[in-house]
Amino acid sequence: MAAGSGFVKNWQSRSSVVECNRHMLTSEHNSDVTFLVGKGEKPIRAHRYVLISRSCVFDAMLCGPLAEKDDIKMSDVEADIFSDMLVYLYTDDATVTPGNVTGLLYLAKKYAIGGLETLCLTHQENCLSPENACLILEQAHRFDEKDLYDKACKVVLQHGDICFATESFKNLCHDCFDNVLKSGDLTVQPQNAFKAATAWAEAECGCKGREITPKNLRSILGERVYGIPFISMEKDYYVDNVVPSGILTDEENVKIMSCLLCPEKDPSPFFGRKIPNLPYRPVTPFAEIYSLDISTLPPDPAHNPHPITYWFLPSPKLTDWLPPSPKLTDWLPPSLKLTDWLPPSRKRTD
Repeated sequence: MAAGSGFVKNWQSRSSVVECNRHMLTSEHNSDVTFLVGKGEKPIRAHRYVLISRSCVFDAMLCGPLAEKDDIKMSDVEADIFSDMLVYLYTDDATVTPGNVTGLLYLAKKYAIGGLETLCLTHQENCLSPENACLILEQAHRFDEKDLYDKACKVVLQHGDICFATESFKNLCHDCFDNVLKSGDLTVQPQNAFKAATAWAEAECGCKGREITPKNLRSILGERVYGIPFISMEKDYYVDNVVPSGILTDEENVKIMSCLLCPEKDPSPFFGRKIPNLPYRPVTPFAEIYSLDISTLPPDPAHNPHPITYWFLPSPKLTDWLPPSPKLTDWLPPSLKLTDWLPPSRKRTD
């Protein structure tokens, strides 16, 4: 009520339902339930009517035979995330970001808020990229979202070199790590697979409070090492990096070296991995690419009338690869003459 005026502030007039609900939430006007959220037990007040009208779980929690009578503790979620969920319940709208999407998806599933769950999953699909694919893969696995899991897994398998280098790869659970590493569709450079698997095992040692030693790393990896494409590695890299790591036994090292020297050898229980085809990178002076749009050409009824763009490179010349003004004698040692390379029958006998 305005001071000394006798009039009530009319915030409801000309306001939409959403605007009124938002005001009720932010002002805590006539709130009748209090949540103690997070480890710090921050009090957040709300209205029972809104909660039970939007969630069957809140309905049972607040109105059922075992309804909560006192303040309700919510220690499994941060206060900011819980507030974002309340905003959605009051306004049917939420700001989903990479920072809050996991927490919101957790609350949406916990309290059976289907609309919020759809918003979160749509956000994850739209922002899926090689840089965050491992993170989304793990989230989809945790929440049992098969469609999202399959899409994230496809990105990881197609962009193994990028995905394996991300920090979130180290946080994959055992199931996700196994599924990715053992997939026959995985495209990754062998050395990157080895480095990523080692980093993942080191992170697991840290989580279990174990010292990072070759013995402990192998204990964590176990038979997963058979999925690392050792037999596709360069021999020098294998000798300089894999052997000193100590994660393979002497017998396994002999097996791998035999396969590296004689590719026809049976690598089992190890299996190889196809090295990805690197993108074509034209070498100077052929780096400039030209295009031709056939829509600019006279129509030809015998061909497809739809415009197609063809990409081609200028025709290279042998002289483009040679140093300026090369001479045949430039390739000969100073002590030799051109006639030294001719057979006796071809030499002049002046």
